[in-house]
Amino acid sequence: MARALRVDIAGYYYISNSGFGTKIVFKDADDYRKFLQILAENSDRYGAILHSYALVPKSFSMLLELKENTLSKLMHQLNSRYALYFNRKYKRSGHLWRSRFYSLIIQEHSHICSILRLIEQSPLKLKNITDIQRYPYSSYRTFIGLKEPISSLDRSILFQKFSTPKEIAEFFQTSVSKDLLKEIKRGAVKIKNRPKLSKNIESLQTLFTKIESTKERNNLIAQAYIDGYSQYQIAKAASLSQPTISLIIKRYD
Repeated sequence: MARALRVDIAGYYYISNSGFGTKIVFKDADDYRKFLQILAENSDRYGAILHSYALVPKSFSMLLELKENTLSKLMHQLNSRYALYFNRKYKRSGHLWRSRFYSLIIQEHSHICSILRLIEQSPLKLKNITDIQRYPYSSYRTFIGLKEPISSLDRSILFQKFSTPKEIAEFFQTSVSKDLLKEIKRGAVKIKNRPKLSKNIESLQTLFTKIESTKERNNLIAQAYIDGYSQYQIAKAASLSQPTISLIIKRYD
């Protein structure tokens, strides 16, 4: 059966993946460093902001913000480059990852806060880990000032939201529901796959000159997206930024 088309739009994404057959994907400190190096390089390459991450022996999770529709490209580079490194190092072959990756778009601010906590608290599920401040392979130690941030993590929303490491530490003291992802997924807006058609931007611009309200404008944006216009084309026609177009589209099913 053919794989379902993955629809990428700009926004905040919770992303995770684990080893094929529950295999270990990080065996030593060099493996963790290599993965983070590749993640930083590709975050910069594709204009993504890394807000949080946690790596454990059998999996990883992170919160990424994308300004453009580059999620699949970024994750393909990350997963494939690290798998190539790992297979060469340990003289193995075959699949390293269980799947391409799992992604969930996050639309509510309260959900972003909960996802940040979920990621940073995930190492506590490991045996003998009772204090996330002592765990070296997540972004928590960076947030509380004990470690320098990798590239793109220095723009994390946590550095914008809080003024001191103490405030960040207090933020992470709140626990989250084990069913958080299910709850977010249940309420997420689903953007339908739409055909990529060649469209006339001038015709779309003409339509936008005739609208008389924000609601009418937003309806036209959603309809144009369904009809096959790209977010870039709609942004150009409506004289808005692409992130603004993306946010409007997210509100529509």
